[in-house]
Amino acid sequence: MDILQQFYNSSLDSEYLVVQPDGQILRRNAASENGLLDVRYPVFPGSFNPLTAQHIRICDTLRDTLGGCLCEISTRPCSHSGSELTLKDLRRVVSQFEWKYPLIVSKLDTYERKRLIFATGLVRFVAGSQAFREGVERTSGLADIEFLVISRDARDTRNIKAFAESREQPVRFTIVGPLL
Repeated sequence: MDILQQFYNSSLDSEYLVVQPDGQILRRNAASENGLLDVRYPVFPGSFNPLTAQHIRICDTLRDTLGGCLCEISTRPCSHSGSELTLKDLRRVVSQFEWKYPLIVSKLDTYERKRLIFATGLVRFVAGSQAFREGVERTSGLADIEFLVISRDARDTRNIKAFAESREQPVRFTIVGPLL
């Protein structure tokens, strides 16, 4: 059984994989000592099913403006991304990232839960306006999370700001404009 299959068959939510651009895969456990990731760059979660030219442009822009980008996929569905990935789908998605950007593979389906695999400190998540709204609606602990929200246009920017200001709990966010 290979490392992807072992991870896929595991029932531990604290386990995750780090896939390096050279194809090396490291299996980690956030519950163990030194199992948390130290994140310097924004985390770009998505289904990447498939990885598109727009995804690559967003990653390239983040690399050029913020020094890097860390992509993340979950084998479990978020509200906007559909159904759970099969092992075959997981293999295909992971193979798309070879020689591109580092990838985290987790079983975590909310921003709040994804935050748990990172060492202490603020974690910046990249999100489109719809994913931002859905993610905030599903997340109760937002203290250590900042969103870099990709806005399509001025109207979308106004809607994002109005949504964030309407929340009882403060939401940290920066609108980064159209990166597409």
